[in-house]
Amino acid sequence: MAQIILIRHGDSVWAQENRYIGWEDVPLVNARESLQHMGNILLNKGFHIDIMITSVLERSIVSGWTVLNNMYHSWMPEIHDWRLNPRHYGKIQGLTHQEALLQYPDIENIVSSWDKKTEAVDISDAHHPSKDRRYAYIAPELLPSAESLEDVVKRVNSLIEDTIIPLLKQDKNILIIAHHDSIKGFIHYFQKTSIEDTLQIDLPLAQAIILNCNINTGEILGSRLR
Repeated sequence: MAQIILIRHGDSVWAQENRYIGWEDVPLVNARESLQHMGNILLNKGFHIDIMITSVLERSIVSGWTVLNNMYHSWMPEIHDWRLNPRHYGKIQGLTHQEALLQYPDIENIVSSWDKKTEAVDISDAHHPSKDRRYAYIAPELLPSAESLEDVVKRVNSLIEDTIIPLLKQDKNILIIAHHDSIKGFIHYFQKTSIEDTLQIDLPLAQAIILNCNINTGEILGSRLR
């Protein structure tokens, strides 16, 4: 039975400031004890990993390196895929929750919904993903200007179907270092959670969910690792 180990990335300064981060490439804070601790737990419990997949953002990639270093797995093959990125928050990216609330009084209802989006960033804006070289191989019209949780789940589904499922069929154990909403996409897909239950999923920073997957029978057993 192959395993997917889902870990939410570590803490960042913007998270500590209660800012909407989204696709902004904010680095981790220097203190990474929780990620090191998670790596030690995986090592001590005898988890075997064959490949690591992260988003293309530094807080995801460096979190993965930190976990692998503490498992003595620095040699591990890696894939960085933009479809693991967090939800794109459009024009509120970089704003504190209070600043966003002053500009958009209904913002809390929008960000906690399944299919509502914030105000989009114009494709000509310097902050649009199409202006970032890490997305240069993707057609600009395919890159988001703002996303709902539903949009995130759809792009995660495409990653699962063309990359994750083939690896599981080879009995590969996969370490996924991702973001809150992209992890929700994995749980929604594999554990077939309802929209309501998917909205309620909460995974703290640097914490893990283990999915034991029998890809032939469709049996998926999930547990949290603390």
